[in-house]
Amino acid sequence: MEGDATAAAELQTEQIKDGTYQIDSEASVIEWTGRNPNSAHWGRLRLAAGEVKIETGQVSGQFTIDINSIENANLVGSELKPVLENHLKSDDFFFVKKFPQAHFEITAIATSAAQPVSAPNYTISGQLAKLQTCAFNVKHQATLLHNLPKEKT
Repeated sequence: MEGDATAAAELQTEQIKDGTYQIDSEASVIEWTGRNPNSAHWGRLRLAAGEVKIETGQVSGQFTIDINSIENANLVGSELKPVLENHLKSDDFFFVKKFPQAHFEITAIATSAAQPVSAPNYTISGQLAKLQTCAFNVKHQATLLHNLPKEKT
């Protein structure tokens, strides 16, 4: 149903019952893009744990990001792929030996206008932290699927 705006609208208005839902850490990823003045790189990070809570239509949640799982996708097959990944893991970037995880807590979530099914359907705001004393407010577009079978209650 790629590109079907009606299906996207139905997906966004679908009611999800109140509850606490655990993320599927095997299927959940963060896709990232990093840019510099000359080029861009992109890849994925895995979520180690997390949950989404829905209460009377309000969504909140928190996630633990496995920073050590960072992988580059645009240099596959290149000798530069491990160079970039090691740089991102090094102490001059994410310093994963000392900070192997980051935490993200949702502070606001809003639906986006009707889009094709593959387009981002939400704008999520939250706090991203590597340490309790070092947190950043972030806002990003996200594609969320309403397939939440793992209810914890």
